[in-house]
Amino acid sequence: MKVKLVLATATLTVLIIGVLIFKNSYSVVYYAPSQTQKEQSPAPTARPAASASPTPTRNLPLHTIGQVTWHPKNYINQNVSMQGYLLKREVGYVIFSDEATGPITSHDLPVVGPGIDAVQLGQKYILEGRFIKGGLESSNKSPYHLELSNVPRTTR
Repeated sequence: MKVKLVLATATLTVLIIGVLIFKNSYSVVYYAPSQTQKEQSPAPTARPAASASPTPTRNLPLHTIGQVTWHPKNYINQNVSMQGYLLKREVGYVIFSDEATGPITSHDLPVVGPGIDAVQLGQKYILEGRFIKGGLESSNKSPYHLELSNVPRTTR
């Protein structure tokens, strides 16, 4: 009986200390283990911190330029991955399309960001970034553009 009373007093003391620490906004709180717990469970494994950067992962579904520009409401302000060809260079941006050649329309996509100076005509690229409405006046009159988060990659 004496052992149970000591254990109950110790548990109560620890809980009171925990409440006082919590009430005074200290960051350390001790939780007493339950009496039925036979062995301690291992400490939870630490998870890597979520990236604060808007950089999309390379595991995004791969779309064509047309899939995105013909149905833009599904993609506005979203990170997207798409494939296409450089059609034209402009000052400060380039225009990509599903086709390697042909007329430029409003469904082709203006692209800004890292690596646009190095892309080559006739080569297919994978583009990753945020699909944006507004903010860029392009020669093809598209109200949308892609802000790259990664340098364009060539397809194999």
